[in-house]
Amino acid sequence: MADIFTQTECDDYLATLTALKIQHDFRQNVDKEYQGDIADFVGGELVNVRPGGEDEKFTGAGASEFYPEWRTINPAVTAVSADSNELAYDQWDQYTNNRTGYDADTTLLGEDIILMESTHATMLATIE
Repeated sequence: MADIFTQTECDDYLATLTALKIQHDFRQNVDKEYQGDIADFVGGELVNVRPGGEDEKFTGAGASEFYPEWRTINPAVTAVSADSNELAYDQWDQYTNNRTGYDADTTLLGEDIILMESTHATMLATIE
């Protein structure tokens, strides 16, 4: 017997899929506006992650423009920084110094998106 999904479940799945597509676009250097998140930095972890405001928007060719610009603005941030910029540093470092891993992750994300699109279409077909 096939699973049956509600419209709410399909909508939630689509929201996740849409967020992953935006992340993939950023990693693929698609030129558009991106909305960054803000979070509280508590005990070395980001918590209460939520969409940022106008100050967290970035318009440009994704990672290829964002990370060099971020590094220019934040030259003193290192992997051992004791604030929320540590996460941004790790992302910059991955993009700048481990492109093999970064590019492999981007390819895998694209493949996952294709599978998720198919799954979403299947889910929608079960709504009565």
